[in-house]
Amino acid sequence: MPDQYTRTRAQLGTHALDVLRRAHVAVFGIGGVGGQAVEILARSGVGELSLFDSDTVALSNLNRQLVALHSTLGQYKVDAMAARIADIDPTIIVHANRMFYNAETAPDVDLTQFDYVLDCIDTVSAKLLLIRCCKKDGVPILCSMGAANKLDPTAFRVADIEKTTVDPLAKVIRLECRKRRLSKVKVVFSEEQTLPPLQEEIEEAPTAARRTVPASNAFVPAACGLVCGSEVVKDLLRKAGAKEIHMRVSAPPFVSECYYGTDIDDKNKLIANHHTIAEIAEIIGVDSLGYLSLSDVVKLADHTESGFCTACFGGGYPTSIPQDSNKDRFECKISEREKQESV
Repeated sequence: MPDQYTRTRAQLGTHALDVLRRAHVAVFGIGGVGGQAVEILARSGVGELSLFDSDTVALSNLNRQLVALHSTLGQYKVDAMAARIADIDPTIIVHANRMFYNAETAPDVDLTQFDYVLDCIDTVSAKLLLIRCCKKDGVPILCSMGAANKLDPTAFRVADIEKTTVDPLAKVIRLECRKRRLSKVKVVFSEEQTLPPLQEEIEEAPTAARRTVPASNAFVPAACGLVCGSEVVKDLLRKAGAKEIHMRVSAPPFVSECYYGTDIDDKNKLIANHHTIAEIAEIIGVDSLGYLSLSDVVKLADHTESGFCTACFGGGYPTSIPQDSNKDRFECKISEREKQESV
């Protein structure tokens, strides 16, 4: 295994990297979600990737899609992604398929060659067809639900389609799967309520396949792709014989804002602020989760007698926090005070 995977090997082990290197994963839809997921798979060392998408990179993709650059405008997304993967790890085998998966093209794709299929298609009929074909062929599949018209990148969850809530696309897929007697469909969905796009700001015209143009941003589809990619990696390891996955974090849970340098200015964005450790473990898909205790952190820290701030771990701030100050303004006040004291 190339040295570029040293940090991954330190966390997962050599055997796990060998498993990923032998895996062949197909990703359908190389957009805001799919492109980010492919990047995760490539940087995790998955040895063979088959990419499926018929679209080319457009100007409207630049705000959120990994493959979208001014230098790639007009290129097929699968080709741009293949070039990016080659620059990440030239030893990864990449099959770039310029095609849209539907009833006409499905017979041309042998799903049994894949160890895992990731569905990042945004068309209901294509998603359902891919789910049905994977189930028929016994190929594991993970489906991404809606990532457009949302603002909260922390609201994504992994669940069986029957346990999904809120997400409008998940509701449609759930009902259609019931009609087709398709069960045990694993999905990534958002618990955030959909935010309607500002109609007066929409410049793109609706298409035959899409009655309204969805709004999107750089961070929500990317977050969904990160969850999808990580879930595929963990499932591949479980499939290869990893009976359990345990995660340990070398710090206590972050539960409060930090006004002294760390870029955390809203505790509501911190998962540990409103979830128990057991709930976090379930959300990220591990069998157990453990954190370093605050007392152990203090013991390990040098020169704690000079003042050791633990505010982000418990909310006890060493200085008063102005109620009307945001993080940046407070940092400026601290900086100004330090300058005056040094004079």
